[in-house]
Amino acid sequence: MTGSMQRSPIKKLALRFDDPELEQDFLQWHSSNSVLYQRGASIGGALGFFVGFFWLRWAIPELPVARVQLILAVPVSLMVLAFFSTFFDAPDWLRQLVVLLTLAGSYGLVLGLLIIAPAEAVNSPLSADINQLFQYLGLPAMMIMMVVASTFIRQRFRYALVSTPAGIVLYLFAASVSGASSAAVANNLIVLILLCVNVLSLAYIFERSLRNEYSQAVALQRERDKSERLLTNILPRSVAKQLKDEGRTTAKKYQQVSILFADLVGFTELAARLDPAEVVRVLNLIFTEFDEVCDESDLEKIKTIGDAYMVAAGVPAPDPAHATKVLGAAKRMVEIVDRLSVELDEKIEIRIGINSGEVVAGVIGIRKFSYDLWGDTVNTASRLEATGLPGRIQVGRATYELTKQHCQFDPPRIVHLKGKGDVEVWLAAVEPADLVVDLREGLASDRVATRETLD
Repeated sequence: MTGSMQRSPIKKLALRFDDPELEQDFLQWHSSNSVLYQRGASIGGALGFFVGFFWLRWAIPELPVARVQLILAVPVSLMVLAFFSTFFDAPDWLRQLVVLLTLAGSYGLVLGLLIIAPAEAVNSPLSADINQLFQYLGLPAMMIMMVVASTFIRQRFRYALVSTPAGIVLYLFAASVSGASSAAVANNLIVLILLCVNVLSLAYIFERSLRNEYSQAVALQRERDKSERLLTNILPRSVAKQLKDEGRTTAKKYQQVSILFADLVGFTELAARLDPAEVVRVLNLIFTEFDEVCDESDLEKIKTIGDAYMVAAGVPAPDPAHATKVLGAAKRMVEIVDRLSVELDEKIEIRIGINSGEVVAGVIGIRKFSYDLWGDTVNTASRLEATGLPGRIQVGRATYELTKQHCQFDPPRIVHLKGKGDVEVWLAAVEPADLVVDLREGLASDRVATRETLD
């Protein structure tokens, strides 16, 4: 793990994360990931006890069936409860409590049989020696249950601290009630204490390993999320996903796209007399608000070049309202620059050009990826901006035709565009009502038309 992917600190003795939110997430993860183990243990334990019951019926014919069935009913019922509890969204502590109760019932079954069996085993091999019965039947059964509880069914360490010593106490109680010799009990007790230490050590190591594994997975996921956020800040989300999944992207042609170029008029002269840090601060103030406009209007920011800002609508996802959305965003950009010019007490104006039509979009380069657009529509939008007027929005014919029902325009004028000659262009009227009210109505009607088309 790298230095930037630090695991969350764990309290070594308490086995808890210092971060409460991470601790809660771990408990939920531990509970959900222990479900299959607990189901398997519940089914296996119940079947094991039924097999043991029928074996005892064969080994001890005189065994009182009613009493054994009563004892057997307790752990089996708890195991059934444990099994069905895994199908509900229960908190981790409740699942662990069910495990504890199941263990207690299992201990009680084994030890109860050890108490009542010798007295009835007159004509069976088990009547030979109560001490051997506890050593060769009871002790292995207790050992298996302790080990299984701390590993296979993933009992957490703090609960193992309760269940494991409790098993030893119950074993001693059963031995004293059944009349086993002190020497046999002492020998078995030594084995159980050693087992208890090993089981608790195993439970501690196992849970600590799980916590480290989870912490590492969380740190890795955070790094992935951070990388994805960085990538989606550079590329559109769908393009970033394709690049991540396939390792490459394919350039695509889009028929209906609107392109906006915005340039801060006179910013070069302003930058020449301001401190570089102040220049960056002013640009950041303006472009940050432009970014918010793009997010709110569902536009795709393409790039910034110096004090120029490029936006598109209709890529990478087609949008029938592309022209209306871009024109509405342009109006807000003009308002932002006018407001910040007053707040900063600096003469800052913006010039915007918009054009609509066909483009090709894709990612270029193998380092420092860049999502860009190409085509005559892009070149024309750039030249519309360059020949526009400060504080005004200049659009080409295609954009005008798409938005004239929702926005007021000045009478057309003729400008000379490099590579195209003299063309007719329109300036969006400066009245605030056209783009604040009419464009919103236009957006609503476009959305209704889109829904009708989809229906």
